[in-house]
Amino acid sequence: MINFTNWTLSGAGNWLNGKLPTAVERICNDTRKLTENSCFIAIRTERADGHDFVVQAEQREASCAIVDHEVLGVTIPQFICEDTLLSLNKIASFSRKNFRGKVIGITGSMGKTSTKDILALLLNIQNNKTSLNENGHLGIPFTLAKFANTEPIGIVEMGIDDVGTIENLLEITRPTDCIITGISRIHLNNFGDENTIASEKIKLAEYVLNKSCKCILVEELLQFECFGKIAKFCVIPSEESGVKVHYNVEHSANDRLLHLCIDGQKCDLDIPHLMSDGTVKNLVLAATYALLNGETSDSINTRLGNWQPSNIRGTISTVNGRTFFADCYNANPAAFLDSLKNFDRLFPNENRLLIVGSFTDRELGKYSIEENIRLGQNIPVRGGDTVVLLGEHASEIKAGLSETSPEIKNVHCLEKTEEAQKFIREHRGVIYLKGHGIYHLEALIG
Repeated sequence: MINFTNWTLSGAGNWLNGKLPTAVERICNDTRKLTENSCFIAIRTERADGHDFVVQAEQREASCAIVDHEVLGVTIPQFICEDTLLSLNKIASFSRKNFRGKVIGITGSMGKTSTKDILALLLNIQNNKTSLNENGHLGIPFTLAKFANTEPIGIVEMGIDDVGTIENLLEITRPTDCIITGISRIHLNNFGDENTIASEKIKLAEYVLNKSCKCILVEELLQFECFGKIAKFCVIPSEESGVKVHYNVEHSANDRLLHLCIDGQKCDLDIPHLMSDGTVKNLVLAATYALLNGETSDSINTRLGNWQPSNIRGTISTVNGRTFFADCYNANPAAFLDSLKNFDRLFPNENRLLIVGSFTDRELGKYSIEENIRLGQNIPVRGGDTVVLLGEHASEIKAGLSETSPEIKNVHCLEKTEEAQKFIREHRGVIYLKGHGIYHLEALIG
């Protein structure tokens, strides 16, 4: 629950006629995503003016609105300010200033959301955390605005898509600890290469280390020179035994067990069945932080038993006799291959239809053709599988698939997502959906 009574004290604006809402649970700028007791913030962009949607926000049960002028024709309380974005940042900064606990920043090219979700679960944080993946210049202020001292920790997912954007996020978030996951080829039209991504992500680590606080890194980051220089100051879980923090995964016929050891303290964790190998690495990071923060093996194991993948991030559902494995919120090369491997592990013998969206030039720039071919080379197909490929580089995925699995003949290249419906209607078995959010593959579930 957000303490909206402090908004005036933050200097962000004033409530019109002193009228206050009854409750504010979250701030949202999209009327399609409003829930009861949401505060709608009207933002002006080149394409639209959010003030035109305040009436609609009230109809969708928003409890109030942040606006830069009085909007006529609505009865919900209005928080009047000069500039709504500036007001949002003042509210968030005031909330962060008054929060007395630790704030953990999480960044990386992949695994941010799953690491955040696992960490919140292991630390039993219900409120003070990023919702879904609201991790940018709007999402982070939304998160900070709801921080409350009823919980001792706040968890903020921090996403960047261009050079120089993380500084503003650090200024408003002021993290005390951090976790940095892997770096992959993503947003390369803006960054250019992975080394540039690393040079931006490390700014979170440097910020935290300057305050002599905890910085936990995935071991793969050491391939980048900039991270190698700070390694001795960080906590880096490794599969190499004998180091301060080491781990290994034990496989049996039906189960996987994570053995994690920190300075001789051992923690054995039952890995949830649906968790991919890549997500297990994120579990290692989260569990390491939780143990260093005083959690016990028992409490971690108990809470981990409640883990479920986030919506359409590796979730399984059965609709009309078909089983859907949906991992279609977003995609980068490393996460894509991890998802395919997990699908193959979970459904090795079923009648399978794989619907795959190609990587776009916008995301991968000059690497898009190379990565789409590599994706095709790594699709784990079996004899009876049907493969449907979507998007501008579907043919490159098919070329890669033909190299490694020439025996697979039932491969189709389509331009539009809706064209895949006919394959779903004809299929009885399990269906894999994976691709960037632009493909809206979740619309195929049904």
